[in-house]
Amino acid sequence: MPDIVFIKLFSTLKRFARGGKTQFTLDWHPGMQARDILDTLKIPGTTERVILVNGRYSEPEKQIAANDTIVLFPPMTGG
Repeated sequence: MPDIVFIKLFSTLKRFARGGKTQFTLDWHPGMQARDILDTLKIPGTTERVILVNGRYSEPEKQIAANDTIVLFPPMTGG
């Protein structure tokens, strides 16, 4: 079985889902960064988003390991 990462998209980022599914897997490769996932999903760099890797806030340069869970959602506002 190939190494994979788990992807979950929420709110306005659902439009970048593959095949209409907001939870799916992608193949993992050594040296993968969160930025690579954004590129694969064609999420523009200008799109505001929060990246969580295994439940922790992460920057696009974060190294991704096989079987990590990546959650993407827009920033929350409120008071």
